[in-house]
Amino acid sequence: MTQMSQALDEITSSTVELSIGGQEIVKVMVILSDISGQVSRDAHRIEENLRDMEDEMSSAQTESKVVRHAINIVYDMVSGISSSMDKVVELPGKLGETAEELNMEVHKFKT
Repeated sequence: MTQMSQALDEITSSTVELSIGGQEIVKVMVILSDISGQVSRDAHRIEENLRDMEDEMSSAQTESKVVRHAINIVYDMVSGISSSMDKVVELPGKLGETAEELNMEVHKFKT
């Protein structure tokens, strides 16, 4: 009977240990589940942030094209103004030549 009692005690002790071990496994599984949920939420936030970054980069690229186009327009306008200024600078010389030619023609009629 002692052997049977010892065997039942061992079975009871083993069952208690298995129960405690099972409870520990459940606790760890809950912790792992919480961590997994947090990782999943963080991954979704990262994905959203990446989409936002892509949108902002696309917007910046569009704005850059607009600015580049505006710079080209300003450059063309400055080039046109510079060309006009060059012509304005040349005009007094041409006017002087024309005035001298006119003066020579007038002298021809006087003589």
